[in-house]
Amino acid sequence: MKIAIAPEFRNQLGLPSVKKRVLQRMVTAKADLRCRHISIWAEHRLKGKKELTVISTFPTSWISKYSIGGFSKLDPSIQKGLSSAGALIFDFEVMSRETSDQFAPQVLKADIGRYAVCVPVNKFVDLNVAVTFTFDVEPQSIGPTGTEPIMARLQQYAHSLVKIEFGELPEHSKTSDVLTKREQEVLRAVKSGKTYDEIAEILGISKWTVVAHIRSVKAKLGTVRLSDTLTEALARKYIH
Repeated sequence: MKIAIAPEFRNQLGLPSVKKRVLQRMVTAKADLRCRHISIWAEHRLKGKKELTVISTFPTSWISKYSIGGFSKLDPSIQKGLSSAGALIFDFEVMSRETSDQFAPQVLKADIGRYAVCVPVNKFVDLNVAVTFTFDVEPQSIGPTGTEPIMARLQQYAHSLVKIEFGELPEHSKTSDVLTKREQEVLRAVKSGKTYDEIAEILGISKWTVVAHIRSVKAKLGTVRLSDTLTEALARKYIH
């Protein structure tokens, strides 16, 4: 496991593979999004073995738990986000009540952000990459007027960070704009009039995962309002 920690936006471990522009971009993103921390997770598969590289603004005391405390096996951004087809939102307050492992309670204790939005960026044959943004409050909208959907901005920053560190992505490796089976299930439930809480109960997922699916769909379809999202999904025959 290779770790580059930049709580003060300096490459403290001096890893030559981390480009200075990545840390500079993190400075810009952190200020613009008003998020607590940003992390890039890259899982390499080399000769049948997996190696995790982390570039993060997390404090050293926290990120060291990944290599020493085994948190890399518990963090949902790694266990779920790297293989996800769309963005995921994790509410660690809810997770601390619903799971038996100590990861979520430790997140809250460390005060690094109650919410985490994990944006998977690309999938090569031997590399999965995701970028996580943590917030103290539920991320909804940003911008001068507070009306710009935050998911689109998160995806823009995630893609730009990965592009700087790993280079331009081949066209076939970029995140697809095709809706996943689960995203279509969520849309059908919304169209039928179900609330997010009802959808979560029906599908056996958290409300925040439902929200993440909706935001991912909006980003893929290029829509803002939910009504426009349903109209576009109907037009593209994702739902009937």
